[in-house]
Amino acid sequence: MKAARWFLLVTFVAVAMFPQVIFGADKFENVSRDGLKDVSPEGRYVWNKSVSDKFGDYAYEAFKAFPEIIEITKKAKSNFKTKNVGVSFPSKAFELRDGRTLILLRGCTPHNCAGTENIIAYDYVNRKAYVLAEGLKSDFLEIYGNPDQEIKKVLLNCYLNHK
Repeated sequence: MKAARWFLLVTFVAVAMFPQVIFGADKFENVSRDGLKDVSPEGRYVWNKSVSDKFGDYAYEAFKAFPEIIEITKKAKSNFKTKNVGVSFPSKAFELRDGRTLILLRGCTPHNCAGTENIIAYDYVNRKAYVLAEGLKSDFLEIYGNPDQEIKKVLLNCYLNHK
């Protein structure tokens, strides 16, 4: 009986303290900022009236028009909150050479932009989201959602060239 109680207590504490480890959520890749230089993805930035009319010009407009973007983003980064991009920069679209188009929603936490920038690359055709977040340690960027190399390049290019 004591062993069962002990097991339940240890399990409860482990789940409470380390849910990402226990449940396997929020796997991310650390990218060191040291030596990070311009990254050129295969494709081009595009923005036209039809994309703007559909998604809006800022993250909050995209979230209002398509609330599922929030839920899809949480699949990549479970602790994502809309306040993470509460101060929004103008949205962009990136058309990859293979034909995919990503909507790039970028922002930071209000009154705390330094070190809290998030960039969401939303693939609306495949209904997937990828997130680049400035890490808790200022030496690293965190990339969530297991993007392929081209999407990773788009996220890094957006981060480096649009500060």
